[in-house]
Amino acid sequence: MITYKKSIRAFSKVTLRTRLLCWDDRRFYLEQIFYVNQEIYAHAYVEGSIRSPRGFLKPTEVFLDSGVKETSPEFPDAIQLWIAARVSVFHS
Repeated sequence: MITYKKSIRAFSKVTLRTRLLCWDDRRFYLEQIFYVNQEIYAHAYVEGSIRSPRGFLKPTEVFLDSGVKETSPEFPDAIQLWIAARVSVFHS
């Protein structure tokens, strides 16, 4: 899901900052902020997964393979609402 504050003109120099917000048993949820001249032009939430030759990996598998033992932070309200909306649309 992406929201534009301002239009990003073609060929603008854009700085993209991405951070991992949380994860569940299947997917990672990231936040991306698009900057032009140090000003926010767009904000996005991205849902993703990692695929290996043996199929999609669970986030916990990815972390364990990396030697990281973390639990997901709480899901921000915006992510919870986005997931609920998506489930509602695809399961109605």
